[in-house]
Amino acid sequence: MTESSRILARDCSLILSLEASGDMASAAIRKTGDVIGYAENKARHGHAETLILLVQDALGQSGATFSDVTLVAAGCGPGSFTGIRVCLAAASGFVIAHNIAEAGVSGLAALAVRAASKTADRQAQYLSLADTRRGSWFAQMYDACGGWVSPCVEHTPDMLGSWLQEYRNDAPLYIIGCLDGPAQESLSSHGEVLHHMLDARDIAEYAARAVDDPSRQMSPLIPLYVNPARLGPEKQARQHKGVH
Repeated sequence: MTESSRILARDCSLILSLEASGDMASAAIRKTGDVIGYAENKARHGHAETLILLVQDALGQSGATFSDVTLVAAGCGPGSFTGIRVCLAAASGFVIAHNIAEAGVSGLAALAVRAASKTADRQAQYLSLADTRRGSWFAQMYDACGGWVSPCVEHTPDMLGSWLQEYRNDAPLYIIGCLDGPAQESLSSHGEVLHHMLDARDIAEYAARAVDDPSRQMSPLIPLYVNPARLGPEKQARQHKGVH
C-alpha cells in the first residue's frame, strides 16, 4: 500500500483513533458514526507507558480486532512534543503491522469541528486553542466547516486580542480548548468560551468527516510542530552529555 493510498482511503467504517498531544492520552473505536470503545488516562506525562494499553482497552470494549479496523487516525498536534511523537509512532506501527489506511489530524481542526457541531452555527468563526505549557497558546481560526481562516501560531494571552482582529468578521466567535478559569474569564471578552479537552473521539469524528469531504485537511502521520521543541535545563544538560 503506497503512502498516498493510505491517506486517501475512502473506507471509514471502523476507525481506531489515538490522541496524546496534551494532558491526556486516549484511544477510541468509531463504527459507522458511533463510538463503541473508548479509554483515557489523564496525566501530564507518561503517555508512552499508557497509550498501547488504552488502545487494547478500547478494542476490547468494542469487540473489534485490528483485522476489522479500516482507518487509523491520530492527532498530529500541535501540543506536547513528546506526546505527539508517542501518538504518531504508535499509530504508524499499527498501520504498518496491519496494512491499514492512515489519517493525520490537526487537533485544533478537530476542536473547531466539535465546537461547530455543538453550536450548529454555520456562520460563526471558531478559535481553537492548545496549551503550549510555557504560558502561551497554540491558536488557529476556522470556519464552521473546519476550513482554515488563519495560520497556526503561538501567542501569549496579551497578544491574542490584537492577532484576532486580523481575522475576525462580524460573525459570532466561539473559543474552544482546555482552558482554566482565569483563561476562560480573560477570553470571554472576545467570544463565547467552550471548555473541552481534546480526545481521540474528536480525532475520529474529524477523520470520518474528512474522508467524506476532500476539502477537509488530513495529512500523513507526521507531527504538526509550530515551533522547534524547547528543552528544559535538565534535558539540556542530558543532551549536552550525550545522554538520551
